[in-house]
Amino acid sequence: MKRKDAESELEFLETSEEARAAGLRRIKRRHYTGPPELLPDEENGGFKLRLETLREELLNDTEFVDRLREKLAA
Repeated sequence: MKRKDAESELEFLETSEEARAAGLRRIKRRHYTGPPELLPDEENGGFKLRLETLREELLNDTEFVDRLREKLAA
């Protein structure tokens, strides 16, 4: 895909004059940019289930728990 074609698919947002003067433009994101653990998962209950799963994994990870103890003791 060429740049011109890609730009035609973007949704541009209001951009300040200062940003425009610097050659910048705001665009609406079309993809998720957060941590992979929190990607929406419609089949399994979404963000909440993924976050709970991550919490359980961390609590059962002895290396993580030991490092956390060290940090809290400092």
